[in-house]
Amino acid sequence: YEQCQRNVSETARRLRMHTAQFQALQRVVRALDTGSDRIAEVVTHELCTSLGYGKAMFSVVRGSNWSPVALAVNPELTGDFHELITAIDGREISLREAPREAELVRRRRPYAVDAADTYRHTYRPLIDLSRPAGYLAVPVVVDARAVAMIHVDRQSDSLSDTDVHIVGVLAGACASSKGRADLRQQNSAGN
Repeated sequence: YEQCQRNVSETARRLRMHTAQFQALQRVVRALDTGSDRIAEVVTHELCTSLGYGKAMFSVVRGSNWSPVALAVNPELTGDFHELITAIDGREISLREAPREAELVRRRRPYAVDAADTYRHTYRPLIDLSRPAGYLAVPVVVDARAVAMIHVDRQSDSLSDTDVHIVGVLAGACASSKGRADLRQQNSAGN
C-alpha cells in the first residue's frame, strides 16, 4: 500500500511539473517573436527559468563547425558554473571533436544521454565544466538543414520523453522564427 501511495504521489508531482512546463512553453514561444537576433538568449533563459531545466545552451551550426553562443543556468542551481559561462564565447568547434553533435547535425534528430554515457562521444571541455547528470540535445532545422542546436540538462531529475517533446517544440518555434526573419531580410534586400 505504501509503495502504491509513493507511486501515486510521484505521478502527481510529475503531472504538475509537466502541466506547468506546457503552460510555460506557450509563453516562451510567444516570447520568441522578439526578433531573431535575441533567440539564443531568450530560449536559454526561458529554458532555465520558466521550464525548469538546470542549464541550457544554444549553438549555431555553420558547415562542419558548431559555436555555442548562449548559456543560461537555473538561478536555483547550486554549484559554480562561472568557467562554463565564460567558455561559451561563440568559438567554433569542429563537429569531428563532438561525434554526438555531428550525428545530430547529419540526422537532424534529437538525442538524450543518460548519466552513464555523459562522457562518451561528447565534446569533453564543455562536459567537464558542465558536469551534467545527463543531457538532451535537439536540432533547430530550417530548410532541411540543422542550423542550430539546443542542449538542456537537469541536475537531479532524469530527462524524459516529455522533455524531448518540449524542447523539440521550442526548437521548431526557433526554426519558424529564423525562417520568418530570413524572409523579412530577403524582402528588405529586394526592395
